[in-house]
Amino acid sequence: MKQLIWIILSSGFLLVSCKKETNQNIVLDQKTQTDSTKLVDKNQNQKIVSDCGQLVYEIVSSTNLIKEYKNYFTRIESNDGQKIKIQVYVENDISENPKNKQIVESTIAWLELFPNEKKLNNISSDPENPKSVEFNTSLLDDNFFAVCEVKKNIVQDISATATLPFDYSDYYKKCIFEPEENFCQEHFQVVMLSTNKSLLNILSTNKYKLPSSYSYLPKFEEIQPVILYFDESDDLSTIDLITIKDNKIISSLKISSNENNMLLDFIIQKDYSIELFRHKNLLEKRIPYKKYKIDSNGIINPK
Repeated sequence: MKQLIWIILSSGFLLVSCKKETNQNIVLDQKTQTDSTKLVDKNQNQKIVSDCGQLVYEIVSSTNLIKEYKNYFTRIESNDGQKIKIQVYVENDISENPKNKQIVESTIAWLELFPNEKKLNNISSDPENPKSVEFNTSLLDDNFFAVCEVKKNIVQDISATATLPFDYSDYYKKCIFEPEENFCQEHFQVVMLSTNKSLLNILSTNKYKLPSSYSYLPKFEEIQPVILYFDESDDLSTIDLITIKDNKIISSLKISSNENNMLLDFIIQKDYSIELFRHKNLLEKRIPYKKYKIDSNGIINPK
């Protein structure tokens, strides 16, 4: 009888031990799964951040300004689409009673971020004489510009800008008929589109037909006029004039073509008045056809 009781007790102990071990394994498995899920979520958040304040915080964190502070905050004071003013501050509890907190902000620095120029200035001491601050410029990616609603500037090389007036007759004689490389390069600055990723992106985004080459005209206000050259065949080519503002094509006009044995050519004056001419060939006298002018908003209007 005693032996039977001992066997029953032993069996019960083994059962309890096995159950306890199984429960521990289940708990461990659940903990591992939870930690794994948190890790995936964290990595996903690192890929795409849709809050401008958080992106600005990361930029400030990449500087040496806050290395002495464990807890700090950033606040976007203003953002005009080109410059972002940032306050960097800490919070201190000055209350003597821990149950009634009295939080006071203390500013660490005032900063101005210029995303297009990839510049961060510290204006805390003297706004008129800002001090440059180094930071991780790779944080200024396309996501930053989109989320913080910063307008990307058209990167324009001033040395690659055509001069005005721009006369198609001179362009044809000096760049096509009897090419004078130095004169053409100095006055018309015809550049292959493949070398300008910024312009290529603007044309593609606006679903505009891609030319083979282009010439920037002098920029006025926020308007960038561009001449686009299309080589469609050996005996047929066209030229368009477009205006760009904030990376959007505002207006366009065909200013040269060779169709039905009639040549359309043009002159663009310094005040951005445009005169179109028609004739059978460049040896004939030009016949005035139409007149246009680019207004202050970038619209090409008939005169």
